[in-house]
Amino acid sequence: MKKILLALTITLISSLAARSQEIPNIKNEAQLIEILKQEKFDIDANAKAVILYKKVETEILNGSFEYYVDFVAKILSDEAASKLSLVDGIIKTRYSVIGKISAETYNLENGAVVKQKIEGEDILRENFTEGIDVYKFNLPSVKKGSVIHYSYKTTRPNWLLVPDYYLQEDYPILYESYDLNLPTYLKYDKLERVDNPLFRAKYKDQLDTCSAGTWVEDLGGRGIHTLWVRRNVPAFKAEPMIASEENYKERIRIQIKSVIINGVERGYGDSWENYAKTFLYGNSDYIGQVFKGNGFLSDKVDELIAGKTTDIMKAQAIYSFVRDSFNIKHTNKDFDLRTIFKDRVGSENQINLLLAAMLRKAGLSSNPVLLNSKPGERLNAYFPDTENANDIIICVQADHKPIYLDASQKHLPFAYVLPNNYNGYAMLIDATSKGIELNPNDITEKSTTIVTLKPGSKPNQLIMKLDARPGNYEAYEFREKMFADTSKIRLAIMESLNKTSSGFTLTDLRVNNLNTPDTALKIHVEATLDLEDNQTIYLNPFFDKFFESNPFSASERTHPIEMDYLDDKSYVFSLELPKGYIVDDYPKSTVYKIDEMGHMTFKSMYAYDTTTNTLNVTNRFQNIESTYPASAYESIRMFYSKIVGEQSQKIAIVKTKEQ
Repeated sequence: MKKILLALTITLISSLAARSQEIPNIKNEAQLIEILKQEKFDIDANAKAVILYKKVETEILNGSFEYYVDFVAKILSDEAASKLSLVDGIIKTRYSVIGKISAETYNLENGAVVKQKIEGEDILRENFTEGIDVYKFNLPSVKKGSVIHYSYKTTRPNWLLVPDYYLQEDYPILYESYDLNLPTYLKYDKLERVDNPLFRAKYKDQLDTCSAGTWVEDLGGRGIHTLWVRRNVPAFKAEPMIASEENYKERIRIQIKSVIINGVERGYGDSWENYAKTFLYGNSDYIGQVFKGNGFLSDKVDELIAGKTTDIMKAQAIYSFVRDSFNIKHTNKDFDLRTIFKDRVGSENQINLLLAAMLRKAGLSSNPVLLNSKPGERLNAYFPDTENANDIIICVQADHKPIYLDASQKHLPFAYVLPNNYNGYAMLIDATSKGIELNPNDITEKSTTIVTLKPGSKPNQLIMKLDARPGNYEAYEFREKMFADTSKIRLAIMESLNKTSSGFTLTDLRVNNLNTPDTALKIHVEATLDLEDNQTIYLNPFFDKFFESNPFSASERTHPIEMDYLDDKSYVFSLELPKGYIVDDYPKSTVYKIDEMGHMTFKSMYAYDTTTNTLNVTNRFQNIESTYPASAYESIRMFYSKIVGEQSQKIAIVKTKEQ
């Protein structure tokens, strides 16, 4: 009897397990109604939406790459309804074909399923740039409780680049599959990043019950078929200060490394060095033009470097000319340096390639650097994921050191590239080509703010002077936002002043070097403050806080903390009180560190001189490492909380009998 019960129990458990692994089927009306009624899912009771299934099929056929997407999701919130109702990002180039786009929304009304489909006129085709269009559409009547479904197919001729497939989304996924069919004449590597161990199935039906698995089928001379299946994938949890979410999402990457043509195997992507030498340095239709004679540049280069006696001076003169004279314009035309130089327009990469060619024409050692900028994924030094290497900056050797340049950014000073370029492995392109490392630890952002408050000409009045010198990246962002608009600057300054104390009147505002990025940006502010007619006045001395709030609000952390650069922030405050007022109370001096090594340090020092009736405050924040493990999160979170707390404290000023 016990054996019978045990057998029945095992059978029941197996049945339930198999049932739990079933793929949601919206073509089954009874099942669709149950899904429409469902308000929560076991995978995540707080999910704003759940992806019921996502299927992607890829195939290389007759020299073309075909990509098919089938997507179904259950909407559980108004936020997700707004976000998922719009489908865009379907790219059409002059060489690709967009197959039939199908999409519909299902809602439950009075117990019956109502289906609404998009029509042809609902699909918008917008021109992104010359030769590139984007298809987009809005699913109809999407609301909380809806089920949405769409599918589409694209075909393009470039079969050497297989796009990455991400198994993880912003919402949890009940079931997904990635179906890849490649011909035998392509040799490739796979890079699989999955949180659950992948089960290597011998038979396809073994994938029916596993949470993460793959199955490979040899089709003989027709190719290799690989299928990946994943069930119950949690939503990716976004966290602040991550260089790229793509570094941590579950993902399948395929890299074509060689092609067999007429029985001869030809290397393509077996290493970064071979790829760079063959398809970049040796490509006269693209980057290879940088290394040609380019005689048409001679006159202009000679004019720019005339009288310049050092390599630094020559490099800066050429850089400033390209940065200030060329404008960004994206086209799908064939790359030609002469045309870019003549028309004074090009893409970001094309402008930088012209810069490299002009530097070389001046006799300087200059090379393009191929990389993937943040928030893109870090490049893998051992796995040449060439599709993700999309950005180019320039490296010039001057005074026996490498200097990195990006002339496509109008407000970026010489010898700087944006922090998002410091994304790990990159490829310096020349006849030999080699990998380099662009590490955020190699850049330090230094900023200083000095504030003084002194007695004014009127009784009970203070004159404030603020002098700020932002770091180069902060200055870049300031110029980008405030360029040639002093009204914006004035408004931002007043908002900042009013956070510390009401009653300020702005009397002078000067921004020096706003339009000259190679010279340090300087901001000078003057204002008056009438002291309140109270016995005790409270004043926050921090007119320029290091952090307005703690960026780390979550109680726990999954991923490393990755900062864009090292910081060195200084703030100096001096308050000289008029006759009849004294400082009654102020915070104590303190020093905070996240560890004994001082990887992050905050110093807050106070000194009150009763003789001159002056309070001096000095704050400094430094970090000597840009990346910290998740295990250090709690220490960092508490460290930032202490800084925010310290810079929120106020000093107490009281009236004395002597007026």
